[in-house]
Amino acid sequence: SKRYARMLLLISMAGALAGLFIDFQFYAPASTARMGSKGNANFFANFYIMLNLGFLILQLFAAPKIQDKLGLRGGLLILPFALLGGATFVTAAATALSRSVLKVTEGGLKSSIHRSIWEQAFIPVDRSERSVVKVFVDGIGARIAEGIGASLLFVWIMRVDASDPSSLNTGWIAWLLLPTAAAWLWLTRNLRTDLAGESSAAPAVAPVRE
Repeated sequence: SKRYARMLLLISMAGALAGLFIDFQFYAPASTARMGSKGNANFFANFYIMLNLGFLILQLFAAPKIQDKLGLRGGLLILPFALLGGATFVTAAATALSRSVLKVTEGGLKSSIHRSIWEQAFIPVDRSERSVVKVFVDGIGARIAEGIGASLLFVWIMRVDASDPSSLNTGWIAWLLLPTAAAWLWLTRNLRTDLAGESSAAPAVAPVRE
């Protein structure tokens, strides 16, 4: 019944849907690149080793400074803003490199910066309701959004010949990702009003920066 909790729910759903689209348009072409089982294993292993190592360094040294400078809402804006730019790049380029860059951006920023700041977005919620809100936001809401996205992808994959790599044209996913990232950015931008209202009503959350 509280607007702030509803905003968190919508932000979580938009983020989950965007993440699903990004994962699919990266994995689908990569898995059909005819590298063989060993080649696929080496590719994904090296990809995630470099990704996680690089953004572990970013989380240790850059994330605290980013949060101190931008605050809660500013920190939450980084990932959707980057994905909006990345989705624009993918729609324009539509290459394997552009999809890889978008995947690196999404996975890296989510793990190193966004996730830690996102947890703090629940601080303004009343303590007695916080656990319930978190279950609805990060559990139920995100899974519903992923279910909707997965249903769209399932309908599409059933209409193409999965054995023919040339038929797996995922360019349309980037066009869906654009409005999803834009909605995510707009919802996060409007979170500032809710934070101000909650902060004035609850002095306990005063340390949370806007």
